[in-house]
Amino acid sequence: MSGTLSLLQPPDSLLYPNAGIIWVPSRTYAGDGEQETVVWTAGDPVIFYLETSPSTYGLQDFILSEEDMIFTLDVGHFKAGQVVAPSGVLQLTVGAADLVGGWWQIRGDKQPVHWIAGKNKHLMSRIPTPPTGAG
Repeated sequence: MSGTLSLLQPPDSLLYPNAGIIWVPSRTYAGDGEQETVVWTAGDPVIFYLETSPSTYGLQDFILSEEDMIFTLDVGHFKAGQVVAPSGVLQLTVGAADLVGGWWQIRGDKQPVHWIAGKNKHLMSRIPTPPTGAG
């Protein structure tokens, strides 16, 4: 029976066509607790499916930036068991040509999808440049 189930499941490369590296921040404080230093460390490569939601609202002239708009948040669908730091940034290394090399800020904790799907999703927003020290 388990052999039949494995034949019905497509390979990971079809379900998760994107790959990237999640950079995780670690913060250190001086003795007085005031000064903060942030060091970015590259995590293990991850595979995922990037669901983008381009803005069609033309909000560039308003005070709010598109990065902060809920309507322009992208969704990363990650295979269950992959470590995705909720405060990290993702550097896309494999995917659509116009997106490779792009950076996304991961926003918040995972949102588990039904256990049968075997994946978690994370809200992410595109950022124009990586944080200093990442990449």
